[in-house]
Amino acid sequence: KMVDKLTEIKKKYDVKFFSKDGNLEISVPSSMSDEQAKKISDQVGVIDRIIQTKFSEYKHLKKVDA
Repeated sequence: KMVDKLTEIKKKYDVKFFSKDGNLEISVPSSMSDEQAKKISDQVGVIDRIIQTKFSEYKHLKKVDA
């Protein structure tokens, strides 16, 4: 579901995603306002934190089951 939201943001705003130091970063079009870029960056940041939290939970559960 979170990946679908990222795909939606990518298509709607023509942004590019990349990983930097384990965090998801974005590159926005030069024509985008700073305000809009900040809003999108905040949304992507929240989604990235959710994904990272779920991944950490999964890794923990995998260790418990092993």
